[in-house]
Amino acid sequence: MYRSASLLALLLLAQPSHAQLPLALAPKPPASTQAAQQDPLGRDTPRGCVLGFLKAADQGDYRQAAQYLDTAAAPAEAEELARQLQVVINRGLVGNVDQLSRSPEGALKDGVGNNRDQVGYVETSFGRMNILLDRGQHGTAPPIWLFSPETLRDVPRTFEEINAPGFERYFPRPLREIRLLSLPLWRWLTIILSLGLALILASLVTRGLITLLRGTVHRLTGHTADDRYLLPLRQPMRLVLLALAIRLQGAVALSALARAFWAHVAQILAIAGISWLLIQFSDIVSDRRSRQLVRRQSTGQIAVLSLAHRLFKILVLFSALAFLLHGAGVNVSAMLAGLGIGGIALALAAQKTLEDLFGGISIISRKSV
Repeated sequence: MYRSASLLALLLLAQPSHAQLPLALAPKPPASTQAAQQDPLGRDTPRGCVLGFLKAADQGDYRQAAQYLDTAAAPAEAEELARQLQVVINRGLVGNVDQLSRSPEGALKDGVGNNRDQVGYVETSFGRMNILLDRGQHGTAPPIWLFSPETLRDVPRTFEEINAPGFERYFPRPLREIRLLSLPLWRWLTIILSLGLALILASLVTRGLITLLRGTVHRLTGHTADDRYLLPLRQPMRLVLLALAIRLQGAVALSALARAFWAHVAQILAIAGISWLLIQFSDIVSDRRSRQLVRRQSTGQIAVLSLAHRLFKILVLFSALAFLLHGAGVNVSAMLAGLGIGGIALALAAQKTLEDLFGGISIISRKSV
């Protein structure tokens, strides 16, 4: 449990913290131009636009948040509109803002047309309100993404419908007004309590699963109360269950930004936990099989088993790294393509060595020696 808590704390500490005129639809500039011209507010991509808006609004900086809106309203009206849009997104949005496109062109196959992306939608009494972004250009500035005028027209009446008193009204005023790292103290209190509850639930469920698995292990090994095969699985199982608990509590978080953050944390923990579980399970299988081969004095097969075990571990770690990079927005497909070309070149250079290696493995596995 302490290892899981320590890993979660490191992940939390490692997370980075993230003037307006109506725009005309913009043509797509060349890739070199896009790379050279980047918007200081992160509005180059749909994801950057939405996350930048939510971060500014969560910090109470509605002057900056208004710069993510495609509106010609007066500054005071634009700031109030930004505040209302924040409430609408936090309390009613159906969708995951962390899954928005990281490409300057946006999601080209989302069905809403070029230069437009859909963030999600909000169900209201007057129908479904779509939260849309438009990509446009003003003058010679680079193209940027902004919340669509079509969406902003529906914000006031949607705000009036869903602006019920929030959960925070149950906390004393000091907890609501005092902020730590841009969050009010009552939010930190709920985070600490929910994480503590998630750790406790993960530990209890892990104990229950270990108890259920003990009978299965006894039937396979023939040893009563033999926990040497179960103890290595306890921590990774707890980590996977902790990821599930965080994902569930994150789904009901009070803001869209918090929901995206906890979904990301849960994804990292799940990848780490599943990878750890697979490695520990492979250790158990390898150890049990090695003991059998030692009794049979099958030295050659022990060498093959050891090699296969190491290759499996490398594959698990490589896959985990690929999933983590993909979650961080890295183009893993391009990386794999580059590795594939390099791998072909390496294989051609080491063709004779590989023939000897696989030939030796084939001979040993067939017990010809």
